[in-house]
Amino acid sequence: MTTSSKRIQKEAIDWAICLSETPNKAEIEQFHRWINADPAHRQAYDRFSAVLEQTHVALATSPEFTKKAFRRGGSPAKTVVILFLVLLSGGVVALSDLPIRLKADWVTAKGETATQRLPDGSTVHLNSDTAVAIHFSQDKRQIEVLKGEAFFEVTPSDTLRAFEVLTPQGTVTAVGTAFDVNLLERAIEVTVTESKVVVMSNASGNTRVIETGNRVLLDDAGIGSSELVPEEVRTPWRDGRLVFDDRPLLEVIDQIVRYVPGRVVTLNSGSKTRRITGSFNLSDGPLALDQFAEAFGLKIKRTGNFLTIIF
Repeated sequence: MTTSSKRIQKEAIDWAICLSETPNKAEIEQFHRWINADPAHRQAYDRFSAVLEQTHVALATSPEFTKKAFRRGGSPAKTVVILFLVLLSGGVVALSDLPIRLKADWVTAKGETATQRLPDGSTVHLNSDTAVAIHFSQDKRQIEVLKGEAFFEVTPSDTLRAFEVLTPQGTVTAVGTAFDVNLLERAIEVTVTESKVVVMSNASGNTRVIETGNRVLLDDAGIGSSELVPEEVRTPWRDGRLVFDDRPLLEVIDQIVRYVPGRVVTLNSGSKTRRITGSFNLSDGPLALDQFAEAFGLKIKRTGNFLTIIF
């Protein structure tokens, strides 16, 4: 999709929301000017409107979610538009997470963290919106990170079974270690805070030793270059903060929205090459997102606690 077509799609969605909220005369006149200015405008709006007429079929897959949405208040038309956006962005949260929840042994909700003791005496700290599955047997110790971020403190007493963390991009093997595994959108980030780990890429099969204080990215291309990171930036979430030092804009948004309830949709995230440096308090996720948006020129629109739109 080109930049122009993305802009037109966003404008069509904006107008659908506007017209569902009893627009005034000036807004109606502005809408007519917009839709008549370009055939692509009418095509995008008509396509969006046609899908909206059938949205009630999709919403029937989660009637309880739909009832809660309508109880939030606002016009029925606006609610249908918002619910459609939720479906368009990847489905109702409860439904999209269902396969992960069925597979996971431990899960944290948005805004929640947890600490769990493993059968061997090791400890796993789960960040917000995280899911892990435990695969322990007589000959192996494996933890599968299905979603989110987890910090591991591995007991040194069990030397016969390797301690492995499985992810979509690769495997992290502990060597008497404390380390963090963070699942990003298309990669994983491994940060070592004590001793060292061995990372293996699923894509290339290559392995590399990562020492204390270093961070490395694994993606579909393999293992990236490791970098030494300051102590305060390694696992700040464990102290109730997020700290970013020259990180990509979209990555920062993905990290913050783990603490924001409901579905979060980014319609216009700005330049993908933009880099962010900043620190945010996680005691209030929505407030942290508001502060981030204000600081970096983004806007936020909310509908209750079930949808946040960033643009």
